[in-house]
Amino acid sequence: MHRYSVICFIYLTIFTLINGAVFAREKVSLNGFVAQSCPNETDYYPFSPLNIKVKSVSLGNESDVQAALPEGVSLFGAWELNANNSAFGGLSGLQFSSQGRLVAVSDRGNLITIDLTDGTPNGNGSISPLLDNSGKVLEGKNETDAEGLAYYDNLTFISFERNHRILAYALDACGAAARGITIAELPSIINDVTINDNDGAEALYFKEKGGLFAGYETSIDGKSIVLRIDISNGGSGYASKDSYSFQHGPTVHEDFKLVGASQNAYLFRAYSRWRGNRNIIRLDDGREIFLQHPLTVDNFEGIAQLDDASGNYMLYIISDDNFSARQKILLYAFKIALSG
Repeated sequence: MHRYSVICFIYLTIFTLINGAVFAREKVSLNGFVAQSCPNETDYYPFSPLNIKVKSVSLGNESDVQAALPEGVSLFGAWELNANNSAFGGLSGLQFSSQGRLVAVSDRGNLITIDLTDGTPNGNGSISPLLDNSGKVLEGKNETDAEGLAYYDNLTFISFERNHRILAYALDACGAAARGITIAELPSIINDVTINDNDGAEALYFKEKGGLFAGYETSIDGKSIVLRIDISNGGSGYASKDSYSFQHGPTVHEDFKLVGASQNAYLFRAYSRWRGNRNIIRLDDGREIFLQHPLTVDNFEGIAQLDDASGNYMLYIISDDNFSARQKILLYAFKIALSG
């Protein structure tokens, strides 16, 4: 270990002991993950350009929309996205990059960026396959089923189903050349409940003074499963399957499942043959947005938040089309005014 790394490790250890908490009062330096993801100061490699066709769509008639939105919430925009690229689709996790772009992750192992102008997608984007820790492209459904996406301190964190795990990518440092560094191997049995291949950590998010959280589609006694993951080692190792803090997450309605989260909101999804797709966006202050027929809805799985200087914020949600001609990639944006 280099002398600099030893000094950083000692500092972080002392910091943790003094404060009695991890990731609480100050930012944890994640330089170790950056160095592993972009070894030997890997040159920056850009994503491949992607032309995205953007079409405005209607959420529904005015009365139905108003009934679905609580006080202080308004629809900013609704769009359908398409691209002449067979890898464009299956979008789940959604997050804003440090450059203000929307970044989505595909369950076939691709990252996609969506550029915005004044909050509206402008047709410019990019795409790149995810790499493993040796720099090879991820292959096979068991390895590429990416679902959750979170951004913190110049690192992009991605959660995967099937092979339940979280990888970290230093995209800001070396772009498409960033390697996926395993920071957490997620358990497939929690409190004696078996996590199915397709019911893993769909929601990945950071909470202020709270650290990194992985929210499962699976629920226990009407509450979603959430794991708090300690990344305070700053990149000197990864969390083992028995080192997590289990928490009961937000309550879920009926057959809804937790599929996404941002700093101030949770995204839930339900589907049945008779009722179709339904989504609930639950804000931290208790307000809820209901998206269901007769509104224009689809399989929304990703949510991202953009704050403004006043404390209000925007929520963007994106749907997973499952690479099916019967479904669409929809991107909706809502303005959220602080309640009270």
